[in-house]
Amino acid sequence: MGFYEDHGITLSERPYWRLPWCVDDHPVTVLDEDPWRLRVDIDHGGDRLEVVVDGDLAIVETTRDTVEGSARNVAGE
Repeated sequence: MGFYEDHGITLSERPYWRLPWCVDDHPVTVLDEDPWRLRVDIDHGGDRLEVVVDGDLAIVETTRDTVEGSARNVAGE
């Protein structure tokens, strides 16, 4: 939620169907199948948040890229 708040968007006020990563499979990449690991790319305003989840959909890693392309690990295993 902080990613969107940084862009002035309150997710509780935005219908999920207006968020491409919620309704389309293009932002999802299968990283591994045993055990399951998926990456969801969330883009907004020239920034990207990459969220890696496990088979239980628990977040195991997040990485945020800025417009300049420098990545910073926000949370990891």
